[in-house]
Amino acid sequence: MALYLVICITTVVFITTYTVVILSFLKGWKRLKSFHTTTYTIHTKVSVIVPFRNESRHIKTCLESLLNQSFPVSDLEIILVDDLSSDDSKEIAQECSRQNPHVVYLRNQNPGKKRALEYGILHSKGELLVTVDADSEYPLNWLHTLVQYYEMHHADLIIGPMQLRTGTSWFQKFQALEYISLMGTTAGAVGINRPVMCNGANLAFKKEVYQRFSDPFKREYISGDDVFLLHQFKRIDPSKIHYLKSPETVVLTNGADNLKAFLKQRFRWASKAPGYRDFDTLFIAGVVLGVAFSLILAMLLAFFNIQYVMLFLCLFSIKTMVDLWFFTHVLRFFGKPSSLLVYLPFFELAHALYVLIASVSVLFPIVRWNKN
Repeated sequence: MALYLVICITTVVFITTYTVVILSFLKGWKRLKSFHTTTYTIHTKVSVIVPFRNESRHIKTCLESLLNQSFPVSDLEIILVDDLSSDDSKEIAQECSRQNPHVVYLRNQNPGKKRALEYGILHSKGELLVTVDADSEYPLNWLHTLVQYYEMHHADLIIGPMQLRTGTSWFQKFQALEYISLMGTTAGAVGINRPVMCNGANLAFKKEVYQRFSDPFKREYISGDDVFLLHQFKRIDPSKIHYLKSPETVVLTNGADNLKAFLKQRFRWASKAPGYRDFDTLFIAGVVLGVAFSLILAMLLAFFNIQYVMLFLCLFSIKTMVDLWFFTHVLRFFGKPSSLLVYLPFFELAHALYVLIASVSVLFPIVRWNKN
């Protein structure tokens, strides 16, 4: 009985805190105003940094979308940084550079994405730096809208929206929901002036501010270049970090091909957690982990003790309703069908399980990295 009481109290604390956090993010999401590009003359020199390694499957689509931008070529340089590719992506990038004077090809001198980013930025000439991923696709007015927003709002760092290409399988639906939750959290946190995450595939920042940091991406950690950079900008002035809530800047990217690739990616993301020093990020991570642990624990104990059945159902129902409210608002912006929410109950359980597994992987690393 005493154990049941302790678990109940702990669960109530976690789900109450989680509800307050999600409602705060929803408030932040609503606070962000939608931005639309207009006829506007650009005055800013921009450097787009494209690090890549063995991206022959996707880099052509990425480069075509960058070359077709409505942004004036006279103010643009695209820097392709080859992170020691062993496939055809090297030749594709070199040919693109030969055919387009504003495209620069560089061969990374040290392995790793963070080193590739640093190398590209070192050779950049733009005032505004924009990082992209070679497996993403950029809409026609993406860069023009991004730079126009920068010139009008004078932000130090701008986070752009991302979304996955949605497939038809249950696994693709799960990934789409999870990605929407990440994007909503990203935007909502910025909206309440407590930014906690971003995506380096759609990120812009002032070169002048970047140059103040001796180790902007925390090289000791294999992943997290974007989030660590965000935290550095946040320490200077969080109000200068903006989220660009514009349909014209939504970047498309691909989800994982299978469960193994998905988990490997999430383990890689989780591996940077020991490097976090930002209170907001650690607090949110702790709350999400606490709710996930409570949900899975209550579900398991319900098989052995009927007392926990009601606890599990209450926790599951409250979290699902809170998430449903949040998802409904965010899905609308990304143009996703509301029918996607049919998968939400499954998402709740699967998400809780993988959060626990990913958290355990931080304590007991189960992903072996290659030397790159």
